[in-house]
Amino acid sequence: MKMIYRDMNSSVSLPFGTTQRFQIGRGIRQGCPLSSLLFLLAVDMLSTLVSHDLSVKKLNVFGKTLAISQLADDTALFLQNKDQIPLDISLINSFCKASGLQLNLNKCERLALHPIQDLSLYNIPVKVTVKYLGISISKDLKISMKEHFENKIQKASGILNSWLQRDVSIFGRILLSKGEYLSRLIYPALSLAPSSGIIKISNQKMYDFIWRHKTLYIRKSDIIKGYEEGGLNKIEFESMNTLLKLKCHQMFLGNTESFWYAVPSALFGEVGGIRFLLKCDFDLPKLPVKLLAFHQQSYYAGNWHTHTILHPIIILYGITNIFYTETNPCFMKIG
Repeated sequence: MKMIYRDMNSSVSLPFGTTQRFQIGRGIRQGCPLSSLLFLLAVDMLSTLVSHDLSVKKLNVFGKTLAISQLADDTALFLQNKDQIPLDISLINSFCKASGLQLNLNKCERLALHPIQDLSLYNIPVKVTVKYLGISISKDLKISMKEHFENKIQKASGILNSWLQRDVSIFGRILLSKGEYLSRLIYPALSLAPSSGIIKISNQKMYDFIWRHKTLYIRKSDIIKGYEEGGLNKIEFESMNTLLKLKCHQMFLGNTESFWYAVPSALFGEVGGIRFLLKCDFDLPKLPVKLLAFHQQSYYAGNWHTHTILHPIIILYGITNIFYTETNPCFMKIG
């Protein structure tokens, strides 16, 4: 390691050329395959420090301790009250002195779970919405829905309409509906539950583009089929959302002890557990627990009692066939 980072030097690219090379005494090389691993080794110490520090009161969520969440250089801290903020800042500053990193309070934000009158606490602004890992987190679900789905649908529709000015074949338009439209909705659908209205509008926008705002010449149940079956391999947003929720179910079943699944594990545990529910034909509104729309969609996607079985390994979801095999990425073994 010392040999790789010995005598490092660099230069800065400017409009008129590059600066003279200068020695680098700290930090990691940008673009080096080892850089991300070395950075994670250093930042992981912050997680250990916060988790084991007794002066900071952690959140307790259904018996799970929640103190810090990290992905690369994005860090979220969970505090019981505002009195914990200076303690955490002091703890992070001590870590910065040892690691060489620096805390930028101008980029820090605070989201309060309960109503609060303060607009700023310890030079950290209090927001109604904060963005973490590309997802806007807010107590108002309408704000999240508008930013992650409605705004993205509007932007993607404008991009698709610009392609209508070109002579693109129907195969190209279907490919564009996947790459320029559907792909923008996949990431937020992994964390949020799009409403039936959003799903309907999304599918309609894609069909309007595919058929150039004219009458559909092929039935929807046929256009989504593969080429070998005479279809055009079109993907419905509803089917894609279902597969994403199945993938979330698969991760949930494999990590039920993770603190990220503490809330759904506790809620499902009150009615027998998720493995028991997936084997039953219970109606969700009749369950004695109130589930978020995301968990409702996940449960509906993973419970085959609500769908039509065409074959031991083929399940009809809406107008789409979902293959339920061991080689399928959305396969879940319930035992």
